Amino acid sequence: MKKNIYLLLLVIITCSCKYSSKHEIKSVAYDFTNALYNFRYKEAKQLVTQESCLTLVFYSSNIHQSDLDLYKKFGRPKIKVENVNLNSENDEDAIAYVDVKNFIKLNLISNTSSVIKEKKIKLHLKKIQGKWIVDLKSPF
Repeated sequence: MKKNIYLLLLVIITCSCKYSSKHEIKSVAYDFTNALYNFRYKEAKQLVTQESCLTLVFYSSNIHQSDLDLYKKFGRPKIKVENVNLNSENDEDAIAYVDVKNFIKLNLISNTSSVIKEKKIKLHLKKIQGKWIVDLKSPF
């Protein structure tokens, strides 16, 4: 009987840790996506790996008044974190699937940005020193 109680407690603790991690991952994924698509790159930089900061610096240096005017015209994008998958092998890598609606897509070559009605993005996250952060594997 005592053995069964310990086993039950172990299962409960394990499940609650996974739920807590998924909740934290969802929160970081939402906060990052919200900051990114609302042109708040300083906030977004707080939520990414050191290597990913370079991508954000590049994007922030290519914002033009026409981008901000388009943003003002169409308003804030709608963001929803659809799903989170933890790496079952190490619990320190995860993928968040985020649905983003009505956001400004920068065109860095022609400086003619456009509004995208809807796009599903996949964010890679890493747990570094106990904190979940976004790892931008490639520019989007």
